[in-house]
Amino acid sequence: MLIANEDGLKVNQIDAQFEILAFADSEMDPMDFNKTPAKAISLALARAKLSLEDVSYFEINEVSLRVIEGVFDDGHCEYEIVECGA
Repeated sequence: MLIANEDGLKVNQIDAQFEILAFADSEMDPMDFNKTPAKAISLALARAKLSLEDVSYFEINEVSLRVIEGVFDDGHCEYEIVECGA
């Protein structure tokens, strides 16, 4: 994956395949750390002016997914576990 701004695309004469609409990070009290991935997803969706129903696929780090699987249990979205390390 290459992440570039519009100038970088023009200089290298390549077309964008995807566009990052928004991103988010979050922090919470240490006792609630396991809720931060869900909060970050909510923030990113809000910044992109999207809802959970607007997204058909998520790719989430394995560690983060384990604490937010309940968000995706409605069967609406597909997701893939991306294992780290190994």
